[in-house]
Amino acid sequence: MLQDRDKEYPDYFPKHWLDLYKFTENEKTFKKIYESEYGYLLMTPMYMDQLLKMIDAYDFLPEFTQPPKIPKKSAAGQFTLQHLGIWKNSEIFMCRHERYCYPLIHTHSYVEALYVYDGACRHLICGQTIELHKGDFCILSPNAPHCVLAYADDNIILNFLIHEDIFNAAFFDVLGDKDLLSRFFRDILYHSSASPYLIFPTGEDENIRSLVLRMYQENDYQRRYYGSFMTTYFHELMLLLLRYYEMDAIVPSPMDTKLNGQIVAILNYMHVNYNHVTIKELAAFFNYSENYLSKMLKEYTGETFSSLINSIQMKNAALFLEQTEMSIQQISQEVGCFDVSHFTKKFKKIYGVTPTIYRNKKESK
Repeated sequence: MLQDRDKEYPDYFPKHWLDLYKFTENEKTFKKIYESEYGYLLMTPMYMDQLLKMIDAYDFLPEFTQPPKIPKKSAAGQFTLQHLGIWKNSEIFMCRHERYCYPLIHTHSYVEALYVYDGACRHLICGQTIELHKGDFCILSPNAPHCVLAYADDNIILNFLIHEDIFNAAFFDVLGDKDLLSRFFRDILYHSSASPYLIFPTGEDENIRSLVLRMYQENDYQRRYYGSFMTTYFHELMLLLLRYYEMDAIVPSPMDTKLNGQIVAILNYMHVNYNHVTIKELAAFFNYSENYLSKMLKEYTGETFSSLINSIQMKNAALFLEQTEMSIQQISQEVGCFDVSHFTKKFKKIYGVTPTIYRNKKESK
């Protein structure tokens, strides 16, 4: 029985990690152009109309294979997995990004993630260019104009195309009660036009690499229940990212092209120490001045330190009111408000009712 199973399910990795580096005929053609005097034609990101004009102007350039015609109800020029005929038995699709290919700026209606399996690449997102390196896992929001630039033989970039509902369940549901971080990540991915991406630098993490390869092969073989396997593996992948790299997540500044690798750690520190942390303590812990830290929080979240802390305090107060029999005074002290009347005013400002009325309403349901 074991031998039969081995025949049906060959070893995961030998075939695919070797094949990842194998050139397609398309890549061979583009590499020749890239290494010729016309290489510059493949190095400038462009939109579809610009690309088609360039192909018309240079008869040696390969035709661009467009996706099937987009229905009128969809945004013009937008790629969707449904139109490409991909989502049939799975709501996650994987492919390897072609090297040396046309630098087409495009959008799509699904969540995309890029994993740099080897080498590096440049990723143009909403007009900003970021450098991605081996092990970087970049999550990109739907509808963000972007283009991947990979011009070396070892630039092995694996694309994940994910239905938004599947991504939300695997990523945001995992964050659970981390309301501050969940809101922050959601704002970046779904409410920011300037910086709609997150980067998790996983480096040489073999667990991540093995899991990504397993998904890549599962997607390629498409054996029975592969859609369920893809969803399960993706959930595991998000768990690994959040368990080991949540604090290392890199996010772009809403104001400029700088990347910040500490803002997530700062927000998480506030989430854990919300009932006693001060701006002075927080600034000292992360080696910033109070003024600089205050400006950073405002820039990245749109809120002040006090507003963020109040929000976390009252969120936890509401949970204590719903789930425990602690007195109002005990809850007030537990969340860091040692004046009950002041606590009541802050709670009412957010929830519209006093803590007592809030508890009574929850108990009556």
